[in-house]
Amino acid sequence: MRWLLFSLVVFMAVTVFKDNQRWPVQLAVFSMISALIAVVIGATQYYLQVYLAEQQYLPDGRPMVYKVEGLMSHKNLFSLALYLFLPWIGYGTIAFRGFLKVMSAIIMALTLMMIVILQTRAVWMGILVAIPVTAILSIIYFHRELIKKHMRWLAAGLLIIIAAGVFFVFTVASHSHNRYVKHFA
Repeated sequence: MRWLLFSLVVFMAVTVFKDNQRWPVQLAVFSMISALIAVVIGATQYYLQVYLAEQQYLPDGRPMVYKVEGLMSHKNLFSLALYLFLPWIGYGTIAFRGFLKVMSAIIMALTLMMIVILQTRAVWMGILVAIPVTAILSIIYFHRELIKKHMRWLAAGLLIIIAAGVFFVFTVASHSHNRYVKHFA
């Protein structure tokens, strides 16, 4: 049944995007809305099943965060799905103006926060590899325009990354029951 629904969604997407010159913008908006819905569902599950839980572990010994499945059947798949939204949300923060730009930045922050909360190391590593690769490729291809036009945004982005790292180390890592996360604290 899932494959049938997935095929139907792909077919509908192809028909919508095939004759449209603005398909990247539409895909970015679609990704923003989808990511927001996924984050709200995941945050609700986290609050109800992990934050309010009386036990720290499931009966089989896994941490309670494994109860957060979002729209998928496992927290790792959910975190991966959120990770796959990030490039399109990032495109929205660059391409949009006004309200959509602000919404895209907020949804990007919420999505990254949910990925951190889910404690999926593979997705963390993917992000840690993607950030420098994207930065290097952006500097190589857009170095003149990027540095002149977006110096304030680059500085703000760097400060946000540093602040998120400090927040992670002092809040999430220090209270986590995950032995890999505790190494950061």
